Parts: sequence; C-alpha cells; structure tokens
Amino acid sequence: KARGFHANAVRAWNAIATKHDDWPGRQLSRQLQRQRWSCRWEDFPASLKADAETMFAARNRQCDELFGEGSGKRALAPTTVKNRLDHLRIAASHMVQSGLFKPDQLRSLDVLCRPLSFKLVMERLVAERGGKASGYVEQVAVTLTQAAQECGRLSADEIRQVEKLRYKVYRRRLQDTTADVHPDQAILDELDEPGRLDALLSLPARTMAGLGKIKPPADKTALVVQCAMALELWLACPLRISNFSALRMDQHVHEVKVGRTTRILVRLAGDEMKNGKPYECYLHDAASDLLRLYLREYHPLLGGGDCPWLFPGRSGSHKHANVISKQMKKFIWDGAGIEFHPHLIRKIVTKLILDADPNNIEIARIQLGHSDTRATRQAYTQAQNREAQRRYVDALEQRRLAALTLIDTSQPRERRPRPLRVGKGQRARGAKS
Repeated sequence: KARGFHANAVRAWNAIATKHDDWPGRQLSRQLQRQRWSCRWEDFPASLKADAETMFAARNRQCDELFGEGSGKRALAPTTVKNRLDHLRIAASHMVQSGLFKPDQLRSLDVLCRPLSFKLVMERLVAERGGKASGYVEQVAVTLTQAAQECGRLSADEIRQVEKLRYKVYRRRLQDTTADVHPDQAILDELDEPGRLDALLSLPARTMAGLGKIKPPADKTALVVQCAMALELWLACPLRISNFSALRMDQHVHEVKVGRTTRILVRLAGDEMKNGKPYECYLHDAASDLLRLYLREYHPLLGGGDCPWLFPGRSGSHKHANVISKQMKKFIWDGAGIEFHPHLIRKIVTKLILDADPNNIEIARIQLGHSDTRATRQAYTQAQNREAQRRYVDALEQRRLAALTLIDTSQPRERRPRPLRVGKGQRARGAKS
C-alpha cells in the first residue's frame, strides 16, 4: 500500500506541475521500488531463452503435425508457454543466487535440467517457502522435467534421475499440502452464515435499485453499473479472469432463439480456453436484462460507441485483469462484506450447485468448463463432502427419532440375565464326566 500511495502522489505532483505555472516546476521520481530478487532474461546469455523458446515451438509444431511425435497431444497455449518460461527463469535465478553458477555459465537449457541442478533449485524453492513443497514448486519441477526430456542433450540415465527426483517432489507436495486448509475455505464458510450468500446474490439488483433515481445515466454511475453487470454475468458464466476481462461483444456475446424466446449466449472458442475445449453458457433473465441495459446506456459512456470490448479500458483495449479484480473486490466488499478475488467466483458457483445436490458434479463441470469431472472433484469437493455429510447426519437423526418412537422410554427396560460363561477347565471336566 505504501508503494501505491507514493506512486499516486508522485504522479499527481508531476501532472499538476506540468499544467500550472505557479506550481514548483521540479519533477519527482519514484524512489520506493520493490527490491528485485530474481534475475531477468537480459541477465543471462541470449542463447538460454532462445533455447527454451525453440523447445516449446518444436513441441507445438509436433502437435500440429499429423504423424509427428506429439500427434494427438494438445499444443501449449501462449499463457502456458509464458508461465513455463518464467519457471525456467526462476530456476536459473536460484542457480545464480546459490553462488555455484555465474549467469554467463547458463548458456543452454540442459544446464538447468541436469539432476544436480534440479536438486539445487528444488531445495532452494522449498527452503524459501518455509520447508514446504507448494503447488508452485511442483509446477517448476514439472517444467524442468519436461525440459530434460525434450531438450535432447541429456542421457537416458540423467533423464531417469530427473524423473525420480520429480516424483519425490510430487510426494513431498502431497505430504505438505494434504493437511492444509485452503485460505478460500474460510470465506466459503462465511457464506454458510444466514444472509451472507443472499447479500452477494442480491447485490446487482440492490445496486441497480439504488441507481434507479439517477437519470440520465452519468459517467460516475457507469462504472458502478459495470461492476453490477460483471457480478451478475460472472455468476452465470464463471470464467477465469483472463477470459472474462477480454470478452468482446462481437465475438463472444450472441443472441440466439430458444423456442419462442431470445436468449443471450456467451461462447468462447477452444483456443481461448485453458483446456482447449470450447465453452458456452446461457444467461438467465436477470443477467440478460442487466447486460442489455449496460450495453445500451452505460457502455458508450465508458468506451465510446464503437468499442467492441465488454470492459473497455483507457488505451482502446480491454481493461487489464488486475484492474477488474481491484474494482470487483471493492464493489463486493462495500456491498456484501465479503473478501473477494477473481478465482473465488468459480468456487462460489460450485458451492451453489453442490449445496443444492451433491450429485450435481457434472453440472459443476460444465459450468466451470473443465474437461472431465476429475479436475472438478480435486479442486472443489469441499462443498460436495459437506452436503453429503449433512445429509447423512439428517438421515441418522431421522432414524434415531423413528427408533425412539417405537420404544416406550417412560418405563424402565427389563434387564435380561447375562448368560453364564463356561471356562476351558469346566468344559474339559464336563467332557470327562
């Protein structure tokens, strides 16, 4: 927060200094800069990054070829390539910071992937996280393992060693994270309190009711309406923030005929989704009406009449995901008192579905856009488990009450005499007699 306040103050000072002659003409500079602990790609030889980019390009090229080695596999999305390049950069940074390597020694990808380098990077990452192997540590281990398999410079024995080390990281991650409670679980527990979930679900309608007296639409209310529309739309289509922020009216929002009614359909192509599968979702009436109102009266105030983005930004493109995240976090906190972040919406939608019926895991999978229910179960089974446990407790209580009605508890129950037990010696003597 201090860095943000300082940056805003410097920006405001410099803006005023350029517009007003009576203001001191000195321009301020930002002094509070975050200390950089990792190395940039520019700190290493250019051949290292080029080697990594060539490897990922070759993998995608093989996936596209009909008879290539990677035929049948899904090509890596641009976001995935970006993340894996960042994994390799972090691994190289840890090797330099260990003092055993210099930046100019890391000229090719195979130096990062050898067993000794792999162990060094994993040990430093685990130590950096308090001795725990997090999910991020395992992701870096997977990237290094795939680089070892595909770089073409490691022997078969070295590749087997790296694969064994990667399996140990996987087992350690299971051990360290199985007993941990996800931070989002505390927020989901709050939604079980009376009125908390209702406050969130009714927030768009309450917001629009409060703005009903402000006519005509003004710039100051357009952003509030945008947040209300975004929440209503997000509850219907729980997309990831990267897809949600980049929605276009001319590509993703369609009006289709369903019987005698016209419904709004949100549709994304497979190459835009994380799992490569196309996604589509119908909007309910409240979301459709609010979206139409936003596009008709408030969207031109934010992006102009010809802007195709659903969430227009200042530079002619769409709003950055971080900007939408901050605005929605403030909007939901002020209106419903709930700590919010973009990925939480997917868990809230799953909670709504599984609270209604724990067996609706397939419906949750479709709404989230997962390829199969395995991913849905691994990430969002808490709501399903709790609802199943609640139903068991209810069934147990009903059975117990039914048993009590069959027994007259006012009269003391007659005690039956305990049968005599015959010891081994008595049975032996009885057999002899």
